[in-house]
Amino acid sequence: ENNAWKDCGPKTRRVIWAPHHTIDNREDLSYSNFLKYHELFPALVKKHRDELQLAFKPHPLLKVKLYNHGDWGQTRTDAYYRQWQDMENTQLETDSYVDLFNASDAMILDSGSFTAEYLYCGKPSLFTIFNAETRTKFNEFGKMALDQHYHAHSEDDIISFIEKVVLDGQDTMKAQRDHFYETYLFPPNGKSASQNIFDHICQEIFD
Repeated sequence: ENNAWKDCGPKTRRVIWAPHHTIDNREDLSYSNFLKYHELFPALVKKHRDELQLAFKPHPLLKVKLYNHGDWGQTRTDAYYRQWQDMENTQLETDSYVDLFNASDAMILDSGSFTAEYLYCGKPSLFTIFNAETRTKFNEFGKMALDQHYHAHSEDDIISFIEKVVLDGQDTMKAQRDHFYETYLFPPNGKSASQNIFDHICQEIFD
């Protein structure tokens, strides 16, 4: 692994915050809770500065949406992103994320693809729920993946996840996640996913 994290000491817990870009409620696909929680995360990392690291991993389109948002604009957006680079126990991540995931301890998210992808890490994660319709936006596999995450409907839920699950290690969903991984994510037949796909194609053609 290439360690993508700042060195903030061995006692810190590394948490990724990955907000989606769909901040406009008029969009058909609305996941993002960025506008609701954007002040909470810098406050949390300051409160727990000796035991918590946060990596801000926004969807690439979030900055564009904020530039065009009536309450934000380029100046405010750039200042917000810059603080994640400047604080001593935070970082801004806008590029690849495999190494970031591998060396993390947890994730807080509201995006689609990471809902399944982060489960490969076997680590706890918190999905911040936008509204009662969020679950209906997922297909059947997506709904199963969503059920492997802790869920947050408020700031108190996020704080509880940080303090109890991440910092105190009360990860009550670990066995459930492990079972989901073994059942649905681990490639069968002792082969990689690519080899399984290749073998299936060959079987369909030649059998």
